[in-house]
Amino acid sequence: MSVVILIPVLGRPQRVPDLLESLYGSERDHKLRALFLASPDDYAELQAVGDSGEDCLVMADPAGPGDYARKLNAGIRASDEDFIFLGADDLCFCDGWADRAVECHDATGKRVVGTNDLSNPTVISGLHATHSLLERSYCDLGTFDDRTQVLHEGYAHNWVDNELVETAKARDEFVFCPGAQVEHLHPVWGKAAEDATYERGRAGYGADRVVWQRRRRALTLLGDSVKAPVDVA
Repeated sequence: MSVVILIPVLGRPQRVPDLLESLYGSERDHKLRALFLASPDDYAELQAVGDSGEDCLVMADPAGPGDYARKLNAGIRASDEDFIFLGADDLCFCDGWADRAVECHDATGKRVVGTNDLSNPTVISGLHATHSLLERSYCDLGTFDDRTQVLHEGYAHNWVDNELVETAKARDEFVFCPGAQVEHLHPVWGKAAEDATYERGRAGYGADRVVWQRRRRALTLLGDSVKAPVDVA
């Protein structure tokens, strides 16, 4: 089995070497491939530090609202691996994480596997996942109301993961895998320094929360029909 690790980047090319070292150092039975997702300016910065020849999908438009989900959706469409990991550039991949996540999928049949970020209490308790592994066929379902997007692009940055996980739970497709450890090196957990990218993400937190509250109500109202999302075509 193969796993593509989607890595949206924004203004932090210096993270790339450590990220790749931990990623490929964690590889065991399942083949891993990093796919960077960059706006034009970010791609130039990646080249400047050297990205070890990794694959990089350059977006047509500059970074803007909805950038995180938009980049991940583009990466899903551009890849063909059996499994997709929705990553970030502030992660440290622990030994054998992908093997354990795929084993959890195989044992349960769940197509969205939440990984353990070793930081967020809600994640560690198994109720949520900031970064998840998706089995390719799950992506055909899209969001609960749009088959053309796996992740809703109406969020500036925050709550994208909440909608993904809660939709997967409503479909009985989510399982948390405590042994699949991908540490989130975020300043809110005291594991990274603040920077402009984190500040930009926080700036839209309140507005994104309103979007999620509205969409969560719609998700709840759909009930069992969420398993067959509305076809917008």
